[in-house]
Amino acid sequence: MDLYPAVVDVYRNRRAGLWSIVDPRTRRVIGHKVEVFLVEVQLVVSPTRRRASLRGALIESSALCGALRTADGWRRLRYAPAVEDAFLVGYTPVTRTDAAHLDEAGDAYALNPT
Repeated sequence: MDLYPAVVDVYRNRRAGLWSIVDPRTRRVIGHKVEVFLVEVQLVVSPTRRRASLRGALIESSALCGALRTADGWRRLRYAPAVEDAFLVGYTPVTRTDAAHLDEAGDAYALNPT
């Protein structure tokens, strides 16, 4: 198991087909994962750089990931800079979510987004 800071930023590295994990203090990539679970997530968009990331606590416990995976209330999360500089659930902008599941296909899901 890798050791990560308490809070990390995560974005999709399209070239590698993986999720990049970034230390928000140093802004350096500290790891890559095929699938990521985060809790207490802030959805961050930088309009000047057209970059989007999710900031939250990385979950590495397989038991907790399994519990999150089966929870009710997951909604598809998308980032469409051509439409709006925000993360969207449907057509509604969201800035926070209780948990996020970033899967190996590159899709993102939010649990109880607001």
